[in-house]
Amino acid sequence: FGRDETLKYNTVYRLQETQAPDGYVLDASEKYIAFGKKTGEAGNETFPAELKQWQEKGVSVYYLGAVFTYTVYNHKGSLRLWKTFQNVNGETVSGKQIPDGTYMFGLYAEEGDTFDYATGTPLQILKITVQNGNIRYQNGDTSTEKPEFTGLATETSYRVYELDASGRAITESGGEYTAENRQKFQVTYEKTKATISPDGTAEAIRITNKQKN
Repeated sequence: FGRDETLKYNTVYRLQETQAPDGYVLDASEKYIAFGKKTGEAGNETFPAELKQWQEKGVSVYYLGAVFTYTVYNHKGSLRLWKTFQNVNGETVSGKQIPDGTYMFGLYAEEGDTFDYATGTPLQILKITVQNGNIRYQNGDTSTEKPEFTGLATETSYRVYELDASGRAITESGGEYTAENRQKFQVTYEKTKATISPDGTAEAIRITNKQKN
């Protein structure tokens, strides 16, 4: 800004993103900036008092010249995974009742119902590791605080499936598999597909593992 028009000193301007890059979340928050310049008679110049007052109200005031770089960050969306464990009687369990082991989940690009996701390559792999009731989450090689897939393009659809011990997607709800801890489970999906909304969120994918004898 300022190439074709003159920006004034000691004046507050508002910056607001009106269109985000494709696949990113729009940051509609308002940013206020001002270029500070001393005023007054020669030898007795001072910065106007209102600059400090504006700063106290959240205005970014630049005092070091006529070129001010203001960085605004855009981010992509995320998709949360809700994992539920049940015992052989179908009762939900938690804490130390959850069998120790590592449970893996794959994120796939939406390819339609006829695509064989079991042989497809996941875009991301999320791991949930349970040990003595303690649960850790890992996206790829990175530990995370939440079980979620990140960096997902907005207005784009994805699928999530649990992976068996060999890394293949378990595509059928109600299907059974043997986890890497040799525990047998029945896997149930409420749904497997989710679309990232313009605000970067999506309805969580819920997967239930029921222990089998």
